[in-house]
Amino acid sequence: MTETAGKPATGYIYVEMTIRDPDRFKQYTALSAPAVQAAGGRYVVAGVKPQVLEGTFGAHRVVVVQFPTLEQARSFYHSAAYQAARQRRQGAAEFKMLLLEGAA
Repeated sequence: MTETAGKPATGYIYVEMTIRDPDRFKQYTALSAPAVQAAGGRYVVAGVKPQVLEGTFGAHRVVVVQFPTLEQARSFYHSAAYQAARQRRQGAAEFKMLLLEGAA
């Protein structure tokens, strides 16, 4: 974990998603959003369709969630609350999810 002036680095979770079953996906978000909030996260980009400036992009939506620290972002992903949401999402959407450390 990188620290700047004694302050831990901000953590981000970046998600590219392609939704296959919108009704089942709503069940996922009903569980995942409270899990984000409980872990101290906030949505910086909430499920928008990106505008491609260069290259190609195939996902339907992008989400970026900010956490006060990288460790809180990691803990969110491994939490029982999020893992329950993740199980509900299986088959409803395809995700690419990345853990990112914020710049100093």
